Amino acid sequence: MFNTVWNFSARIIFFVLQLVVPKVANSIVVTTHRGHIFGDNSKSFFIHAQSISDLKVYLLTKNKTLFDTLNSEFPDKVLYAWSFRGLLKYIQAKIVVVTHGPGDVHPFYPVQTGKTFINLWHGTPMKKTNYLLRESFKMNKSGMDFCKYTCTSSEFTQYLMSTQFRQHVDNVWITGQPRNDSLFNVDQNLLDEHPFLNKKTILYAPTFRLEEKTKLFPFSDFDPKQLIELLEEQDAYLMMRCHMSELNQLNDDVLLSSERVIVADQKMFPSVEGILRHTDILITDYSSIYFDFLLLNRPIVFLPYDLELYTENRGLNFDFVTNAPGFKPDTFLKFSQNLRTYFEIPSTDEEERIMVRNKFNKYVDNQSSERIVEKIRTLL
Repeated sequence: MFNTVWNFSARIIFFVLQLVVPKVANSIVVTTHRGHIFGDNSKSFFIHAQSISDLKVYLLTKNKTLFDTLNSEFPDKVLYAWSFRGLLKYIQAKIVVVTHGPGDVHPFYPVQTGKTFINLWHGTPMKKTNYLLRESFKMNKSGMDFCKYTCTSSEFTQYLMSTQFRQHVDNVWITGQPRNDSLFNVDQNLLDEHPFLNKKTILYAPTFRLEEKTKLFPFSDFDPKQLIELLEEQDAYLMMRCHMSELNQLNDDVLLSSERVIVADQKMFPSVEGILRHTDILITDYSSIYFDFLLLNRPIVFLPYDLELYTENRGLNFDFVTNAPGFKPDTFLKFSQNLRTYFEIPSTDEEERIMVRNKFNKYVDNQSSERIVEKIRTLL
Protein backbone atom coordinates (compact mmCIF):
# COMPACT_ATOMS: atom_id res chain seq x y z
CA MET A 1 0.00 0.00 0.00
CA PHE A 2 2.80 2.41 0.96
CA ASN A 3 4.67 1.77 -2.31
CA THR A 4 1.53 2.42 -4.34
CA VAL A 5 0.85 5.71 -2.55
CA TRP A 6 4.51 6.76 -2.85
CA ASN A 7 4.71 5.94 -6.55
CA PHE A 8 1.56 7.94 -7.26
CA SER A 9 2.71 10.88 -5.14
CA ALA A 10 6.24 10.86 -6.62
CA ARG A 11 4.85 10.84 -10.15
CA ILE A 12 2.73 13.93 -9.40
CA ILE A 13 5.58 15.75 -7.63
CA PHE A 14 8.10 15.17 -10.40
CA PHE A 15 5.55 15.91 -13.09
CA VAL A 16 4.96 19.33 -11.56
CA LEU A 17 8.69 19.96 -11.05
CA GLN A 18 9.40 19.06 -14.68
CA LEU A 19 6.79 21.57 -15.80
CA VAL A 20 7.87 24.55 -13.66
CA VAL A 21 11.68 24.21 -13.65
CA PRO A 22 13.30 25.37 -16.92
CA LYS A 23 15.61 22.95 -18.69
CA VAL A 24 19.30 23.74 -19.23
CA ALA A 25 20.51 23.45 -22.80
CA ASN A 26 22.90 20.56 -23.48
CA SER A 27 22.43 19.22 -19.93
CA ILE A 28 22.74 15.42 -19.55
CA VAL A 29 22.60 13.26 -16.42
CA VAL A 30 24.21 9.82 -16.49
CA THR A 31 23.05 7.49 -13.72
CA THR A 32 24.80 4.73 -11.80
CA HIS A 33 23.48 1.17 -11.47
CA ARG A 34 20.75 1.39 -8.82
CA GLY A 35 22.38 4.60 -7.71
CA HIS A 36 25.40 2.81 -6.26
CA ILE A 37 27.67 1.23 -8.89
CA PHE A 38 29.87 3.28 -11.23
CA GLY A 39 30.72 0.87 -14.01
CA ASP A 40 29.84 -0.74 -17.32
CA ASN A 41 28.36 1.35 -20.14
CA SER A 42 27.37 4.33 -17.99
CA LYS A 43 30.91 4.73 -16.65
CA SER A 44 32.51 4.52 -20.09
CA PHE A 45 30.00 6.94 -21.59
CA PHE A 46 30.32 9.46 -18.75
CA ILE A 47 34.12 9.49 -18.92
CA HIS A 48 34.05 9.92 -22.69
CA ALA A 49 31.54 12.76 -22.45
CA GLN A 50 33.84 14.72 -20.14
CA SER A 51 36.04 15.50 -23.15
CA ILE A 52 33.18 17.23 -24.99
CA SER A 53 33.21 20.90 -24.06
CA ASP A 54 29.78 21.93 -25.34
CA LEU A 55 27.88 19.33 -23.30
CA LYS A 56 27.15 19.55 -19.58
CA VAL A 57 27.29 15.93 -18.49
CA TYR A 58 26.78 14.98 -14.83
CA LEU A 59 26.91 11.67 -12.97
CA LEU A 60 24.17 10.87 -10.43
CA THR A 61 24.66 8.62 -7.39
CA LYS A 62 23.02 8.17 -4.01
CA ASN A 63 26.12 6.49 -2.61
CA LYS A 64 27.87 9.14 -0.48
CA THR A 65 31.21 7.31 -0.44
CA LEU A 66 31.15 6.97 -4.22
CA PHE A 67 30.16 10.63 -4.53
CA ASP A 68 33.08 11.78 -2.37
CA THR A 69 35.55 9.62 -4.31
CA LEU A 70 34.41 10.64 -7.79
CA ASN A 71 33.85 14.30 -6.93
CA SER A 72 37.58 14.73 -6.40
CA GLU A 73 38.28 13.18 -9.79
CA PHE A 74 35.48 14.98 -11.65
CA PRO A 75 34.95 18.28 -9.77
CA ASP A 76 31.41 19.70 -10.01
CA LYS A 77 30.38 16.91 -12.40
CA VAL A 78 29.14 14.41 -9.79
CA LEU A 79 25.71 14.80 -8.18
CA TYR A 80 24.68 13.42 -4.80
CA ALA A 81 21.05 12.34 -5.19
CA TRP A 82 20.16 13.15 -1.58
CA SER A 83 20.92 16.85 -2.04
CA PHE A 84 19.14 19.91 -3.40
CA ARG A 85 21.82 20.36 -6.09
CA GLY A 86 21.38 16.76 -7.19
CA LEU A 87 17.61 17.20 -7.44
CA LEU A 88 17.91 20.51 -9.30
CA LYS A 89 20.41 19.24 -11.88
CA TYR A 90 18.29 16.14 -12.45
CA ILE A 91 15.15 18.22 -13.03
CA GLN A 92 17.02 20.65 -15.33
CA ALA A 93 18.54 17.92 -17.49
CA LYS A 94 17.07 17.38 -20.95
CA ILE A 95 18.59 13.89 -21.26
CA VAL A 96 18.93 11.14 -18.63
CA VAL A 97 20.95 8.01 -19.38
CA VAL A 98 20.24 4.71 -17.57
CA THR A 99 21.46 1.12 -17.83
CA HIS A 100 19.23 -1.10 -15.67
CA GLY A 101 15.91 0.50 -14.80
CA PRO A 102 14.08 3.08 -12.66
CA GLY A 103 16.27 2.13 -9.71
CA ASP A 104 19.10 3.97 -11.46
CA VAL A 105 17.36 7.33 -10.88
CA HIS A 106 16.00 6.61 -7.40
CA PRO A 107 15.13 8.53 -5.19
CA PHE A 108 13.89 10.56 -8.15
CA TYR A 109 11.05 9.51 -10.42
CA PRO A 110 11.45 8.96 -14.19
CA VAL A 111 8.74 11.31 -15.48
CA GLN A 112 9.18 11.91 -19.22
CA THR A 113 7.66 15.41 -19.28
CA GLY A 114 10.30 17.66 -20.84
CA LYS A 115 12.92 14.95 -20.45
CA THR A 116 14.19 12.11 -22.64
CA PHE A 117 15.47 8.87 -21.12
CA ILE A 118 18.00 6.76 -23.00
CA ASN A 119 18.66 3.12 -22.16
CA LEU A 120 22.29 2.07 -22.71
CA TRP A 121 21.43 -1.38 -21.30
CA HIS A 122 24.23 -3.60 -20.04
CA GLY A 123 24.91 -6.29 -22.58
CA THR A 124 23.92 -8.24 -25.66
CA PRO A 125 20.30 -9.50 -25.31
CA MET A 126 21.15 -13.18 -25.09
CA LYS A 127 18.80 -14.09 -22.23
CA LYS A 128 15.12 -13.34 -22.28
CA THR A 129 14.25 -10.26 -20.30
CA ASN A 130 11.53 -7.66 -19.87
CA TYR A 131 8.54 -8.43 -22.14
CA LEU A 132 10.15 -11.61 -23.48
CA LEU A 133 10.28 -13.21 -20.04
CA ARG A 134 7.98 -16.10 -19.33
CA GLU A 135 4.81 -15.19 -17.45
CA SER A 136 6.00 -17.26 -14.48
CA PHE A 137 9.20 -15.23 -14.16
CA LYS A 138 8.66 -12.76 -11.34
CA MET A 139 10.29 -9.59 -12.63
CA ASN A 140 8.97 -6.15 -13.50
CA LYS A 141 8.45 -6.45 -17.25
CA SER A 142 7.57 -2.78 -17.70
CA GLY A 143 10.67 -1.57 -15.90
CA MET A 144 12.17 0.23 -18.92
CA ASP A 145 8.99 1.70 -20.37
CA PHE A 146 10.03 5.23 -19.38
CA CYS A 147 12.95 5.10 -21.88
CA LYS A 148 12.28 6.45 -25.35
CA TYR A 149 15.52 5.24 -26.92
CA THR A 150 17.71 2.18 -26.47
CA CYS A 151 21.25 1.48 -27.66
CA THR A 152 22.46 -1.81 -29.09
CA SER A 153 25.20 -3.29 -31.28
CA SER A 154 23.78 -4.68 -34.54
CA GLU A 155 20.71 -5.00 -36.74
CA PHE A 156 20.08 -8.48 -35.34
CA THR A 157 20.08 -7.27 -31.73
CA GLN A 158 18.16 -4.14 -32.75
CA TYR A 159 15.08 -6.25 -33.42
CA LEU A 160 15.57 -8.26 -30.23
CA MET A 161 15.76 -5.08 -28.16
CA SER A 162 12.76 -3.62 -29.96
CA THR A 163 10.74 -6.70 -29.06
CA GLN A 164 11.82 -7.11 -25.45
CA PHE A 165 11.28 -3.42 -24.63
CA ARG A 166 8.26 -2.92 -26.93
CA GLN A 167 9.90 0.02 -28.69
CA HIS A 168 9.64 1.03 -32.30
CA VAL A 169 12.70 -0.35 -34.07
CA ASP A 170 13.66 3.15 -35.23
CA ASN A 171 14.09 4.13 -31.57
CA VAL A 172 16.69 1.42 -31.04
CA TRP A 173 20.03 2.91 -32.03
CA ILE A 174 22.83 0.76 -33.43
CA THR A 175 25.81 2.36 -31.74
CA GLY A 176 27.83 -0.37 -30.06
CA GLN A 177 28.41 -0.52 -26.30
CA PRO A 178 30.52 2.23 -24.70
CA ARG A 179 32.27 -0.20 -22.37
CA ASN A 180 33.80 -1.98 -25.36
CA ASP A 181 35.62 1.13 -26.57
CA SER A 182 38.34 0.35 -24.04
CA LEU A 183 39.00 -3.04 -25.65
CA PHE A 184 40.92 -1.24 -28.36
CA ASN A 185 43.05 0.86 -26.01
CA VAL A 186 46.11 -0.44 -24.13
CA ASP A 187 46.19 0.36 -20.42
CA GLN A 188 49.87 0.35 -19.53
CA ASN A 189 49.13 1.09 -15.87
CA LEU A 190 47.12 -2.12 -15.65
CA LEU A 191 49.99 -4.13 -17.17
CA ASP A 192 52.48 -2.55 -14.78
CA GLU A 193 50.27 -3.32 -11.80
CA HIS A 194 49.55 -6.93 -12.86
CA PRO A 195 52.60 -8.27 -14.78
CA PHE A 196 50.98 -11.68 -15.31
CA LEU A 197 48.72 -10.01 -17.91
CA ASN A 198 51.78 -9.85 -20.15
CA LYS A 199 51.83 -13.66 -20.18
CA LYS A 200 49.35 -16.08 -21.75
CA THR A 201 46.06 -15.70 -19.90
CA ILE A 202 42.76 -17.55 -19.59
CA LEU A 203 39.67 -15.85 -18.17
CA TYR A 204 36.99 -18.10 -16.69
CA ALA A 205 33.81 -16.01 -16.45
CA PRO A 206 30.60 -18.07 -16.18
CA THR A 207 27.18 -16.51 -15.87
CA PHE A 208 25.52 -16.19 -12.46
CA ARG A 209 22.58 -18.56 -12.08
CA LEU A 210 19.52 -17.61 -10.08
CA GLU A 211 18.27 -21.16 -9.52
CA GLU A 212 21.49 -22.82 -8.33
CA LYS A 213 25.20 -22.18 -8.07
CA THR A 214 27.37 -22.59 -11.13
CA LYS A 215 29.33 -25.83 -11.33
CA LEU A 216 32.92 -24.81 -11.97
CA PHE A 217 34.86 -27.19 -14.22
CA PRO A 218 31.79 -29.47 -14.58
CA PHE A 219 33.69 -32.62 -15.53
CA SER A 220 33.54 -35.97 -13.76
CA ASP A 221 37.24 -36.47 -14.60
CA PHE A 222 38.37 -32.98 -13.50
CA ASP A 223 41.93 -32.99 -12.16
CA PRO A 224 43.14 -29.63 -10.76
CA LYS A 225 46.76 -30.83 -10.67
CA GLN A 226 46.71 -31.59 -14.38
CA LEU A 227 45.21 -28.17 -15.07
CA ILE A 228 48.01 -26.47 -13.14
CA GLU A 229 50.55 -28.57 -15.02
CA LEU A 230 49.02 -27.35 -18.29
CA LEU A 231 49.25 -23.75 -17.12
CA GLU A 232 52.89 -24.22 -16.16
CA GLU A 233 53.65 -25.94 -19.45
CA GLN A 234 52.19 -22.98 -21.37
CA ASP A 235 53.54 -20.38 -18.90
CA ALA A 236 49.93 -19.23 -18.59
CA TYR A 237 47.63 -17.86 -15.88
CA LEU A 238 44.00 -18.68 -15.17
CA MET A 239 41.83 -15.80 -13.96
CA MET A 240 38.67 -16.83 -12.11
CA ARG A 241 35.92 -14.21 -12.30
CA CYS A 242 32.78 -15.76 -10.91
CA HIS A 243 30.52 -14.95 -7.99
CA MET A 244 32.52 -15.03 -4.76
CA SER A 245 30.04 -17.45 -3.19
CA GLU A 246 30.82 -19.91 -5.97
CA LEU A 247 34.59 -20.16 -5.52
CA ASN A 248 34.02 -22.75 -2.80
CA GLN A 249 32.41 -24.96 -5.44
CA LEU A 250 35.91 -26.08 -6.32
CA ASN A 251 36.17 -27.88 -2.97
CA ASP A 252 39.87 -28.11 -3.58
CA ASP A 253 42.69 -25.90 -2.35
CA VAL A 254 45.01 -27.08 -5.10
CA LEU A 255 43.83 -24.54 -7.66
CA LEU A 256 43.34 -21.58 -5.34
CA SER A 257 46.73 -22.09 -3.71
CA SER A 258 48.55 -22.07 -7.05
CA GLU A 259 50.22 -18.85 -8.18
CA ARG A 260 48.96 -19.74 -11.66
CA VAL A 261 45.33 -19.19 -10.57
CA ILE A 262 44.18 -15.62 -9.94
CA VAL A 263 40.90 -14.65 -8.25
CA ALA A 264 40.13 -11.79 -10.64
CA ASP A 265 37.21 -10.32 -8.71
CA GLN A 266 35.90 -6.75 -8.73
CA LYS A 267 38.33 -5.72 -6.03
CA MET A 268 41.27 -6.56 -8.27
CA PHE A 269 39.61 -5.58 -11.56
CA PRO A 270 36.59 -3.26 -11.12
CA SER A 271 36.06 -3.32 -14.88
CA VAL A 272 36.00 -6.65 -16.70
CA GLU A 273 36.97 -4.90 -19.94
CA GLY A 274 40.36 -4.27 -18.37
CA ILE A 275 40.84 -8.03 -18.21
CA LEU A 276 39.33 -8.89 -21.59
CA ARG A 277 41.77 -6.95 -23.72
CA HIS A 278 44.62 -8.88 -22.08
CA THR A 279 42.93 -12.31 -22.26
CA ASP A 280 44.09 -14.92 -24.77
CA ILE A 281 41.34 -17.51 -24.16
CA LEU A 282 37.90 -17.00 -22.64
CA ILE A 283 36.01 -19.77 -20.83
CA THR A 284 32.31 -19.11 -20.29
CA ASP A 285 28.80 -20.47 -20.80
CA TYR A 286 25.76 -18.22 -21.36
CA SER A 287 27.36 -14.98 -20.25
CA SER A 288 27.08 -12.22 -22.85
CA ILE A 289 30.71 -11.39 -22.08
CA TYR A 290 31.66 -13.57 -25.03
CA PHE A 291 29.99 -11.20 -27.49
CA ASP A 292 32.28 -8.45 -26.22
CA PHE A 293 35.28 -10.78 -26.45
CA LEU A 294 34.43 -11.62 -30.06
CA LEU A 295 35.44 -8.06 -30.96
CA LEU A 296 39.02 -9.17 -30.29
CA ASN A 297 38.65 -12.33 -32.42
CA ARG A 298 40.26 -14.61 -29.84
CA PRO A 299 39.39 -18.22 -28.89
CA ILE A 300 36.48 -19.15 -26.60
CA VAL A 301 35.77 -22.43 -24.79
CA PHE A 302 32.13 -22.94 -23.82
CA LEU A 303 30.93 -25.09 -20.91
CA PRO A 304 27.12 -25.29 -21.40
CA TYR A 305 26.71 -28.29 -19.11
CA ASP A 306 23.10 -27.37 -18.19
CA LEU A 307 21.94 -25.87 -21.48
CA GLU A 308 18.57 -27.64 -21.56
CA LEU A 309 17.73 -26.75 -17.95
CA TYR A 310 18.97 -23.16 -18.28
CA THR A 311 17.00 -22.63 -21.49
CA GLU A 312 13.88 -24.03 -19.86
CA ASN A 313 14.21 -21.94 -16.70
CA ARG A 314 15.48 -18.60 -17.99
CA GLY A 315 15.09 -18.76 -21.75
CA LEU A 316 17.45 -17.67 -24.54
CA ASN A 317 16.63 -15.38 -27.45
CA PHE A 318 18.36 -17.54 -30.07
CA ASP A 319 19.90 -20.93 -30.58
CA PHE A 320 22.96 -21.13 -28.37
CA VAL A 321 24.99 -23.81 -30.15
CA THR A 322 24.99 -22.17 -33.58
CA ASN A 323 25.86 -18.78 -32.08
CA ALA A 324 28.64 -19.93 -29.75
CA PRO A 325 31.79 -20.25 -31.90
CA GLY A 326 34.26 -22.45 -30.07
CA PHE A 327 34.95 -25.83 -28.48
CA LYS A 328 32.31 -27.26 -26.12
CA PRO A 329 34.09 -30.07 -24.24
CA ASP A 330 32.19 -32.47 -21.99
CA THR A 331 35.26 -34.08 -20.37
CA PHE A 332 38.35 -32.64 -18.75
CA LEU A 333 40.54 -34.52 -21.22
CA LYS A 334 38.85 -32.74 -24.14
CA PHE A 335 38.94 -29.46 -22.23
CA SER A 336 42.72 -29.71 -21.76
CA GLN A 337 43.22 -30.62 -25.41
CA ASN A 338 41.06 -27.67 -26.49
CA LEU A 339 43.06 -25.20 -24.40
CA ARG A 340 46.33 -26.53 -25.79
CA THR A 341 44.98 -26.24 -29.35
CA TYR A 342 43.91 -22.64 -28.84
CA PHE A 343 47.24 -21.72 -27.24
CA GLU A 344 49.22 -23.24 -30.09
CA ILE A 345 46.86 -22.36 -32.99
CA PRO A 346 44.73 -19.36 -31.90
CA SER A 347 43.32 -19.00 -35.42
CA THR A 348 41.34 -22.22 -34.89
CA ASP A 349 37.59 -21.45 -35.37
CA GLU A 350 38.44 -17.93 -36.55
CA GLU A 351 36.06 -17.99 -39.52
CA GLU A 352 33.14 -19.02 -37.31
CA ARG A 353 34.06 -16.39 -34.70
CA ILE A 354 34.10 -13.61 -37.26
CA MET A 355 30.73 -14.68 -38.64
CA VAL A 356 29.08 -14.55 -35.20
CA ARG A 357 30.96 -11.37 -34.28
CA ASN A 358 29.57 -9.58 -37.32
CA LYS A 359 26.06 -10.79 -36.53
CA PHE A 360 26.12 -9.26 -33.06
CA ASN A 361 28.50 -6.32 -33.58
CA LYS A 362 28.14 -3.95 -36.51
CA TYR A 363 31.17 -1.91 -35.46
CA VAL A 364 34.61 -3.16 -34.48
CA ASP A 365 36.18 0.03 -33.15
CA ASN A 366 36.36 2.37 -30.15
CA GLN A 367 33.69 4.86 -31.28
CA SER A 368 30.54 3.56 -29.53
CA SER A 369 30.34 6.42 -27.02
CA GLU A 370 30.88 8.98 -29.75
CA ARG A 371 28.09 7.51 -31.86
CA ILE A 372 25.73 7.85 -28.87
CA VAL A 373 26.83 11.45 -28.38
CA GLU A 374 25.98 12.20 -32.02
CA LYS A 375 22.55 10.61 -31.58
CA ILE A 376 21.92 12.67 -28.45
CA ARG A 377 22.90 15.89 -30.23
CA THR A 378 19.89 15.42 -32.52
CA LEU A 379 17.63 15.56 -29.43
CA LEU A 380 19.07 18.68 -27.81
